[in-house]
Amino acid sequence: MSVHQAVVLLTAQAHLHSQLPANLYRELQPLFTQARSTLGQKQPQAGTWPYRVAHVDNSQPLIAPEIAEEVLLAVHTALYHGYQLEIGYRRRGMDGTRQHRIHPLLLIQRGPVLYLAGQIEEKPQPTLFALHRIRRAKTLPLWPSMPLDAVRRQQIIAEVSAGFSQGERIELRLHMRRELAIHIEEAPLAKDQQSRPLDEGWTEITASVHDSAQLRWWLLGFGAGVRVKAPEALAAYIRQQHREAAGA
Repeated sequence: MSVHQAVVLLTAQAHLHSQLPANLYRELQPLFTQARSTLGQKQPQAGTWPYRVAHVDNSQPLIAPEIAEEVLLAVHTALYHGYQLEIGYRRRGMDGTRQHRIHPLLLIQRGPVLYLAGQIEEKPQPTLFALHRIRRAKTLPLWPSMPLDAVRRQQIIAEVSAGFSQGERIELRLHMRRELAIHIEEAPLAKDQQSRPLDEGWTEITASVHDSAQLRWWLLGFGAGVRVKAPEALAAYIRQQHREAAGA
């Protein structure tokens, strides 16, 4: 094993643990051990790389809900081998579980929560299942799962990224306090984003974006530091939410 291979392996172990196949993780342990040994013998300084890079979420930190180990193992096994799954799922706010037979398509992590996109045969669109609400999961090796094409994969990712509610495309116009706008100028909302300074420490931002639940949560998080100018429907929604919060 080369030094470069060892660094990649240990970085994956440190930062991609939740995305490595649980059904293979035990088999990967000897490789991780070999990687540490290789770096210890050949280039000890390179072994510090996984601890010198980090990913920090810019939202409020939340504790990840607990996922049953046997559920995670079954889901990973089904995705890895292309099996169908039989699951017992408890929807939010309900006491009992419902049995589903699904084609597992994609595992997505959004913040601290893992979601499984699965196709139920009698439904036209994939369903998203939060893994911590799956009470039972059984692989069905004799029943192959349907394939996942690139278009459907991107549609699922976009839905989860948008907060499970992605509306029409809008021309967003904001007035932001200058100290906030600097961050948006450095990491734009969209490729067509434009900005111009206004008087009294404000900046106008315009961009073409989807009117999604995620966008609305994001805007509300700035409080009085952002004023939505267009479209009017979105501006009215933000104003109403602020009024309700102030009156609580």
